[in-house]
Amino acid sequence: MPRANRAGFNLIELLVVIALITILAGILFPVFAQARDAAKRTNCIANLRQIALAHQMYVQDHDDTLPSWYVLGNGGYLIWPEFLRPYYRDPKILDEGFNSPKQKADSNWLADYSLCAWGPGGDNTAEKPYWRWPGSAWNEPKSPPRPMSMAEVRRPAETMQFADGSTGRYDSSIRRHHRNGMLNGAFLDGHARVVTDPEWNRIGQDDKGYYYRLAAADR
Repeated sequence: MPRANRAGFNLIELLVVIALITILAGILFPVFAQARDAAKRTNCIANLRQIALAHQMYVQDHDDTLPSWYVLGNGGYLIWPEFLRPYYRDPKILDEGFNSPKQKADSNWLADYSLCAWGPGGDNTAEKPYWRWPGSAWNEPKSPPRPMSMAEVRRPAETMQFADGSTGRYDSSIRRHHRNGMLNGAFLDGHARVVTDPEWNRIGQDDKGYYYRLAAADR
């Protein structure tokens, strides 16, 4: 009686197939992860452009005064995602999807971005360069603190106003969410892009001393 044709794999063939699948997975999964993060970064930059546009409209409606990350309203303090709300359409632009609903509730989450409005800091030395983000209050001698105006910003296209980060009800900070520590930022002239490490650490010098070019709005 003739032997029937055998269908299927033997053990060695099966192991070879599994090994090939494992190798392909090891090659493709990092590629997929990079592609996914690239898509997130592109979406993040688009969000930052919309937030920067909302900020520009707010500033124009408030006599070119740059706001801090919180302002005092009729019912108490308003955080920037709240007082900019009339100027952007979709609140989803504040969410990059890095936090679960529970994490958001626990941290009083408002946005996955930060409005950079702190300062001043540093002492004008090469070791501790000066910095003052746009929106930080002026503390002039014998005068009460006052907000910074747009006209007082020397280099709008080089001064960052928003960045990847975290904003909650009680705090705000810059955070690098993306792969390889990449940081996206939006600038006072409205454009948004990746901020490289050399640019983040770039130092300028004038007659007052040393300052961070990205963060010294008045220099």
